[in-house]
Amino acid sequence: MLLFCLLFAGVGSWFLYRNNPLALEGKSKNWLQATLLTLRFITLALISFLLLGPLLKWISQLTEKPVILIVTDNSSSIPFGTDKNKLAAWHQETINKFKQSFDEDYQVLPYLAGDKFRPATEANFNDRITNLQQVFTGTSDEFDNNNVGAIVLMSDGIYNQGENPSNDAASIKAPVYTIALGDTLQRKDVLVKQVRTNQVVYKGNAFPLEIDIASFAAAGTSSMLNITQNGKQVYQNNIKWSDNFFSTLKTNLTATEGGTQHIIVTVTPVNAEVSTANNKFELFINVIDGKQKIAIMAYTPHPDIGAYARTISSNKNYDVDIFILNRTPLPQQWNKYNLVLLHQIPGLNGEGLNIIKQLKESKVPLLYVLGAQTNISYLLQAEPLLQVSGYRGSMNEVLPTVQQPFSLFSLSESDLDMIKKFPPLMAPYGNYQIKGKAEILFNQQIGYIKTAYPLIFFNYDEQTRIGFICGEGFWKWSLSDLANNEGATTSKIMSGAVQFLAGKKEVSRFRITADKQMDEGAELIMQAEVYNETYQLIPNAEVEIELINSTGQKYNYTFSPNQGTYQLQAAALPSGVYQYKAQAKFPNNKLFAEGRFVVKPRQTEFIQTKANHQLLKNIAESGNGKMFYPNKVDELIKDMKNNEAIKPVIYEKETLKNWIDFKWLFAFILLILSVEWFIRKWNGSI
Repeated sequence: MLLFCLLFAGVGSWFLYRNNPLALEGKSKNWLQATLLTLRFITLALISFLLLGPLLKWISQLTEKPVILIVTDNSSSIPFGTDKNKLAAWHQETINKFKQSFDEDYQVLPYLAGDKFRPATEANFNDRITNLQQVFTGTSDEFDNNNVGAIVLMSDGIYNQGENPSNDAASIKAPVYTIALGDTLQRKDVLVKQVRTNQVVYKGNAFPLEIDIASFAAAGTSSMLNITQNGKQVYQNNIKWSDNFFSTLKTNLTATEGGTQHIIVTVTPVNAEVSTANNKFELFINVIDGKQKIAIMAYTPHPDIGAYARTISSNKNYDVDIFILNRTPLPQQWNKYNLVLLHQIPGLNGEGLNIIKQLKESKVPLLYVLGAQTNISYLLQAEPLLQVSGYRGSMNEVLPTVQQPFSLFSLSESDLDMIKKFPPLMAPYGNYQIKGKAEILFNQQIGYIKTAYPLIFFNYDEQTRIGFICGEGFWKWSLSDLANNEGATTSKIMSGAVQFLAGKKEVSRFRITADKQMDEGAELIMQAEVYNETYQLIPNAEVEIELINSTGQKYNYTFSPNQGTYQLQAAALPSGVYQYKAQAKFPNNKLFAEGRFVVKPRQTEFIQTKANHQLLKNIAESGNGKMFYPNKVDELIKDMKNNEAIKPVIYEKETLKNWIDFKWLFAFILLILSVEWFIRKWNGSI
């Protein structure tokens, strides 16, 4: 191709200047003729070459600086036994020393670890969680394609979340150095390590409290253990300490009031104690006024009955009564029940139709379970929500297939895996159709065919809520779940179903959704929905909320619109009980909502005060590095500079460029043409 371009340029130039068109004379004749011929030759050669679209292979060398990560454990256990301000000043001085010691050939990046791995230059040592594993998993995620030269971890070696970080340190391809902070001497300390109790208690009932207390280097001292319940002292006991003391105390409290109960367990400090932050343990329990009552009404005895009763009763919020038609006395009033499960009712001869009528008149939520003894014709008359055509008394083996989206309650990935292992239910054969809106949890799979027929679904109208389980054999699900998963999945399914069906329908036009309890340090997330008179979402309202804690401190926030609803995402709140008052403003109207939630304190950082330098040494050895103490930072920097593994990475980058992209070529061609034109003009040929 290049020869073709040269040939074309030569022929074209010769053809233009073959007969001396400028009529040049004198001494300059020959060189002017040659110059014009050469200029035209170069122009034609370049233009024809560019028209062929040639590519240029461009090889460049790039140097990537080694990244040195200086990661500081920002947890609140670090300052134990030291001056926090002096420690923060030393930390900042150390960061500056690293930056000054490693010049422009390195990239020094300060990071913090604790409750999360994040870039930062200043440490305040306020994190309530220590997860050292995230130092290495975070490095792998964020710097996967970077030249990580080294990691320097400053920590006391105490962690209370995640796995042992030594294994993850070994997976990092860069050397890992550690700076051992904290004190390895066991100082005098007494503490409340853990308090265990029920999360949910019924009003008027007693509930147990198990309290783990411990002491270190505190022989010969004593403390008073106090328990307060909603600010009132309910228990007191004198504790005599010894070295390496541990004991579990048990006592019972009574839930005298409904709502959230704030329990505080404290031990009074002893003289010269290293930390008093771990002398107190706070917890919150939810006291409800009464259990919900669930009735199971069955056509005949069946193994499903016991399975449903056992699974529902596993949630302590529910009391279950069982009734068998024509065998046990029936209740005079059905409205004392929050939900009635109707197992194969109406029966073969229409038994129980009068009961269904009474229940519907009393607006009691119903959960129908279909089986071989269900009279489908009578059922469709009593409850037209479900239509089953073509039923002739035969049954199908059906497996559950999960349907998405399903919004009434959630199932985890492990639950979904467990559901795939459930044995089949026996469902009446026929074509199923739902009349009206419904939330379908499972559809039927018949053999290998996934059908659109519902297996478990829920519906509610303006009067009551209704659910259907279109098959019998739940006892097989229960046994399978008990054998493989301790019954957790079937309990979650039935608890979710009962909670939805038996729960009070939300009719408020302004609804706030938030966790009833959240951990201290967790982000505050709340959602809001605003409806008009016809219960259509209003997307353009102004939603504001005011939070007030038990000390009277107020926090004000504004929700952000989020696809027709509203969302609040704010910084973590201090521990305590919070009341909230919210308002939604839109044209010519205002709506209000109130509620409460609890922020539980995180106390894991205060349980252990003795530094674990052995772990830091193990981390350094696993990462092909060394451990240093705070007064040996200069030696650490010297060792890192002498480490051949911490060096720049030079690599070649090969790129293909089109010659036509070089703008200077066009300028050069234009220049040649301009010179040629000027000479021709000067000689009068143009």
